[in-house]
Amino acid sequence: MVDPDNRRIRNLTFGGQPVQPAQRFVLASNNYRASGGGHFPAASAAQRINLPPLDIKELTRDYLSRRLPPDPISRHPYPFTLTAQTGVNALLRTGPGALEHMDELRMFNAQMLSPDEAGFERIRLTF
Repeated sequence: MVDPDNRRIRNLTFGGQPVQPAQRFVLASNNYRASGGGHFPAASAAQRINLPPLDIKELTRDYLSRRLPPDPISRHPYPFTLTAQTGVNALLRTGPGALEHMDELRMFNAQMLSPDEAGFERIRLTF
């Protein structure tokens, strides 16, 4: 733990049961984190699972252009919730296509702001 005063993850469960220290999980990561970037040395020391290489740019392009089948996870409830932090806001900069999905942000009291100078939509999220 980098800072023992940080306790952002609380009451972690899996299958409705508290996660135990000896439990093992598969961590999906990018090569930056997997190489230990961002102060996650345990990720770089973990046993690797060999998967075919995937080009993230191609996957993103295919997903956004709807060339891939719909994500089955999208029909399930969110697997986690965020703990409210009084007075914390986040500014989301996104393309105009994201506005079709504003209902997915309702739990964050999403507020539309004016587009920025680069044309990105700005949405304030309140936690």
